[in-house]
Amino acid sequence: MVWPGKDLSSTGTVKFKVQFDGAWTDFGNFHYYRQIELHDVSPRFGPADGHGIVTLNGANFVDFKEAELGCKIGENIGKGYLIDDSQVRCVVEHIDLVNQGETLPVMIALNSYSWVGEK
Repeated sequence: MVWPGKDLSSTGTVKFKVQFDGAWTDFGNFHYYRQIELHDVSPRFGPADGHGIVTLNGANFVDFKEAELGCKIGENIGKGYLIDDSQVRCVVEHIDLVNQGETLPVMIALNSYSWVGEK
């Protein structure tokens, strides 16, 4: 939701507060951002010992101080490290092993919750 006459594609940060029974509760900042996109993953294979580092290539990547940039390979969540707005290094300490010829989905989230990518 934007103020009347404002650009719908605007991004930025605003304070987020709610009033309960006359008292304001501050929930910190709310960030408006462009939807992230995941275009490619490199490498597309990993070691048989169940851990790995991959580079995620896409668009509109941001690292918010209040949220944890995350990545997900299969059901295993890893830590994302922002390289720039089009690349994130994903470090996953444990990756489920699959049979030869099978694959795991790869996803990314600016908050380790709202996943975008292969499903």
